[in-house]
Amino acid sequence: MSFPSSAVQLRSLRLARATVFVLLGMACGRSSSSAGDSGAGSRRTGDTTVAQIKSDTGPMKPSGVLPRQLANMEVEEFSDWVTGKLPKPYPQWVNEKTGKRRCKGKNGCETNKELTDVAIVASDDANSLDLDAITKDQVVARMRVLTRADGSKNPDEEMYGLSPDSGWYYLVVQRGANPGVAQWVLLTIGKNRHHAKVGEGIFRRCCDATKPNDPHCKRSKWAYASFETCDMDHRVYIKMVSDSAHLSPTAVPIEDRVDLFEAFPWNPTGQAWVTCSHGCCIAGPK
Repeated sequence: MSFPSSAVQLRSLRLARATVFVLLGMACGRSSSSAGDSGAGSRRTGDTTVAQIKSDTGPMKPSGVLPRQLANMEVEEFSDWVTGKLPKPYPQWVNEKTGKRRCKGKNGCETNKELTDVAIVASDDANSLDLDAITKDQVVARMRVLTRADGSKNPDEEMYGLSPDSGWYYLVVQRGANPGVAQWVLLTIGKNRHHAKVGEGIFRRCCDATKPNDPHCKRSKWAYASFETCDMDHRVYIKMVSDSAHLSPTAVPIEDRVDLFEAFPWNPTGQAWVTCSHGCCIAGPK
């Protein structure tokens, strides 16, 4: 397969970004909002640097697939694995996105006068998750409440119970009781490096394969996470997928690629939304 020249790629990407912003205004009347700290590491890429992503450096290829099932892991093993302290493939975090979320525990949260600032970032191989063939536990995203610019604490996030005191929360997808059905668990890591489950539910695809040309079934070339619902207007997502399909991930500057994804919708009351092999999937209630 051949790709256009770098100049043509860059022009195409800039055009795609412009189109995404225009369509976003049409889509739901919502705009993505940035807030606060984007987390440790380089610009909007979580703990993985831009240079590492471009050159794919490191001792092994990154992977969000747990080295063994979560239920069989020792109390400190998940923490050591997900932070790269074990000699095993571990997640690479890409395309971090920040925005406002509905909060709890503070005056104004119940009326949405007060909101909290949250970040969510995808594991680089989240879009390969196949709910019809899942056999191993896989972390697909992580999220956290951000510290405000003035250093003060944000209130807790309502839907998933994210606390500003707990750092990153990890969204792990596991095989469900029936084929094609998966469940998710949300983990937090304490100061003693022990992981604890703080939430769970059903991880399901938005795609309905019985519907011709269902927009939910369009698969993205890159992993991406946000907060949305399956009822969202998918025109922005489809345009993003189609305009970026011909681009080589190694040839496109990651800064431009992330700028493209930043135009994607964000819903303050939506569920954790992740690209998967079926197009898009969400972490919903039981």
